[in-house]
Amino acid sequence: MGEALEVPPGQIRFLQDLGSKPVVADAAGIDVSLSHTRGFAACAVSQHGRIGVDVEAAARSVEIETLRESVFTNAERRMLDECAVNKRAERMVWLWTAKEALLKGCGRGLAIPPASIDLRWSDSGELAIAAFSEGREWKLVRFRVDEEFLGSLALERASAIEVRCFDNGKLRAGRRVADETLFDLSTREQGSAKSRLPEPPRSDGPAC
Repeated sequence: MGEALEVPPGQIRFLQDLGSKPVVADAAGIDVSLSHTRGFAACAVSQHGRIGVDVEAAARSVEIETLRESVFTNAERRMLDECAVNKRAERMVWLWTAKEALLKGCGRGLAIPPASIDLRWSDSGELAIAAFSEGREWKLVRFRVDEEFLGSLALERASAIEVRCFDNGKLRAGRRVADETLFDLSTREQGSAKSRLPEPPRSDGPAC
């Protein structure tokens, strides 16, 4: 985030807006979103409109299953019941992270009931918005990290995304995402060396 804002990380100050969304002090036109789960944290920064991010452990599908009646629409539950068994748990987590990312992005949080957001899987495997009180023009981008974590980004304005993955402050993987709606990152060791993608070029797009 310090690089995106061109200030030392220690000088970044966070405030909260009325919806409790984190706001960077003295950074007009910058929108940020934060998410963390055990073993992984995500930070999204945008200079092109609102942005939201959510990440969960893939194994959390068991917990989300207990909430499906209250967080998913009837259509979403039918969709989950009808999909292949080997895809159901993953899709359930991605549905949840997409809803969370949208709620964080618009700044309303759980003031908007998750079940009021209706999402659909397209024939091409993309996740699309069927109903959302803040509008259907948001772009959803899903990501997977090391097969252990699943997450979603919600962007008010579609643009290229610069992604970097760090481990204890060291860059482990990075790439630029343009038109994809799903991308994978690996930070695991392969043989004797870490899987390390080239550092992506600087861009004006959102950073995750």
